[in-house]
Amino acid sequence: MTQWNIAHVDALGVVSRAATSALAYQGKFRGYETATGTLGSALTYSPLVAKALSDLTTSAVVPHLDEVAGRTGSAIRGTNAAIGFYERGQLDMAADAQRNAGLAPCPTPPGSRRTTPKALRRPGREAPE
Repeated sequence: MTQWNIAHVDALGVVSRAATSALAYQGKFRGYETATGTLGSALTYSPLVAKALSDLTTSAVVPHLDEVAGRTGSAIRGTNAAIGFYERGQLDMAADAQRNAGLAPCPTPPGSRRTTPKALRRPGREAPE
C-alpha cells in the first residue's frame, strides 16, 4: 500500500507561491493586451497589419491566455482543497487513535489483585474481580 506523508504547511507554501506566480502572469497578460493596443494604434499607416494584429490578439491569443489562467486557478484551488482534505483526514485519524487508545484494557500484573479502574473499563465489559 502506498503511504502518504504530506507536510501540509510546506504544501500550502508551494500552492501560495504558485498563486502568486499566477497573479504575476495575469499582470503580464494585461500588459500584453495594453501593448498590442498601443502598437495597433501606432500602425495608422498600415491598417492591414493593425487589423491582422487585432485579429490575432482577439481570436487566438486572448482566448488561450484566458483558458490558461482559468485552468491555473482551477488547479490551485483544487490542490488547496486536497491539502485541506488530507489535513482534516489526518486530524480525524489522530482523534480516532486517541479515542481507541483509551479503550485498551489495563493489564493486571501476574499475582496482583489490582483491578482495572472503573474509569478505564470498556462499557458493557466487567473487569474481573
